[in-house]
This record gives sequence, C-alpha cells and structure tokens, in this order.
Amino acid sequence: MAVSLLNCESDFQTIRQGALQGVVHRVWEERLGDAGELLEEILNEPGKVLRKGGGQGVTSVKEFDGETLYFKVYFPALWRRRLRDIFIKPRWQREWEANCRAQEAGVHSARIVAAFGKRDGVNMTHLVVTEAIEGKDIASLLSKTEDETSRHQILAKVGHYVGRLHAIGFWHAHLHCKHIFMREDGEIALIDLERSHVSQSLSRERVRRNLHQVRKSVGKYVRKDELPIFDQAYHEELNGTGCVPP
Repeated sequence: MAVSLLNCESDFQTIRQGALQGVVHRVWEERLGDAGELLEEILNEPGKVLRKGGGQGVTSVKEFDGETLYFKVYFPALWRRRLRDIFIKPRWQREWEANCRAQEAGVHSARIVAAFGKRDGVNMTHLVVTEAIEGKDIASLLSKTEDETSRHQILAKVGHYVGRLHAIGFWHAHLHCKHIFMREDGEIALIDLERSHVSQSLSRERVRRNLHQVRKSVGKYVRKDELPIFDQAYHEELNGTGCVPP
C-alpha cells in the first residue's frame, strides 16, 4: 500500500491548557492558534453541518486559514461514554491513536490537524480536526459509474484493498463504502478509524463482520451478479499473501 506520512505520533505536539489537553500536528501548530479559542469558535460557528446527533457527534466542514477542514465535536452523552473518557481514554485520544496505528500498519487516512478535549467535572467535550481526504468515496463512485467495465474495475480494486487490510491484520469497525476513498491514481484511504484494530491475527468473526459490512454496502450500488467480482479480488489478495480466507 502506498502511504503518505501523515499521522505518525512523532509528528504531533502535546497541548496542555488547564482543563484542555490534546495534540496538534506540527505542521499546523502555528496556523491553528489557541486550541481553546478554536473550540469556542466551532461550537458557536461550526460551518456546514454534515452529520449531527447520536454517539457520532456533530461533523461539520468549513474553511480555515485557506484550507477546507473537517471538525468533529463530541459532547458529553451517556454515562458509559463519560466513564470511558475518565477511566479508559478520552474520545479524542482514542481517535488520534487509532489513526496513528493505521499509519504504522500502512493504512492511509486523512491527516489529523488536532485532537483534544476540554474537561468540566465528569464531562468532557472533544474536538477532532482533520484535513480533507483526497479522492471520492466508493459509494459516490459506484453510484455514478454507468460504464460496466469501469464499475467492475472499482469493485476489484476495493476487493483487493479489503484483502490487503485483513492480510496485515487491520480491522475497521464500520467498513462501509462511504468510509473508503479512492484517488484518481487508484490509491485508497479510510476515514472513521476510532474503533479500528490492528492485530497479528484477526479473529474470523471480525473478518466476517467486515466482509458482511462492505458487501452489504457495495450491494446498494451494483447488481447482485456483480458482487462475485469483489469476492474474487478479495480472495486473490489473501491467497497471494499466504493468508487463509475466512
């Protein structure tokens, strides 16, 4: 997998401002400014809201210092989430570390600009900022590709990609078409990595869950008789790396 070095832990600087703690990418440290002020700005003027509500928080996009950035705000919610922030790791940290693990494994994702949380008693508000990821999501590509040959090429590339993910021990909690992006040169990247996992040996259950997710997602945009193209590419990739298909 071709990878751009974007989310290595050594590329980040720690942020400590009283009740606010987190990290900022070194290439953004000066441009980003005060983290507390940024959080207040996004809470008051989030920009164009793309997704709102539930455990997924509020995702918005807006221009910042001449670039398009994505902002994900997670508010205090269910008690289990608050307790997880206190006794395990805060949400911002889990998401940042997941992207760094993916980078180390050879999985490309969008560069994290900053990730931090501000605590207020037992509550914590989190903000994760990322750059725009290159390419288009697979859902958009498949839904807009009328040419059958081109559509089959996309299916095969996705199949090979998912096979490589599993071969290197990478598991994505929500492996849907909208989370898989492909550039014009064919390089593929992922988003929404907070619950991703890297292991020397993935369990069969996790592999099967990923396959079910991606096949169900792909199946919304292609004919049923086209799905074997994805399956064949997936198994070809695993067989080529010596891994045993589930």
